[in-house]
Amino acid sequence: MHAPWRDLIEIAKLRGEDFVVINAASSSVGLAAIQIANRIGATVIAVTRTSSKKQALLEAGAGHVIAAAEENLEARLTEIAGPGA
Repeated sequence: MHAPWRDLIEIAKLRGEDFVVINAASSSVGLAAIQIANRIGATVIAVTRTSSKKQALLEAGAGHVIAAAEENLEARLTEIAGPGA
């Protein structure tokens, strides 16, 4: 998967101290992005539509999972990453 690598490493310059939000995290590209971000040491916030995929995303390496259809995305991001993140 070249796209997640390019986007996270070459374009965003992701570093270990960063938070990264991965939308559509349960897709194949999203899962690859989780693995890449984990190898860098970044804190992964995975976003999926429903909570039915939460456990699988945690097992894939996400540090946090937000079910966008069931939770307030902005409030959860602030809770996890802090104000202004």
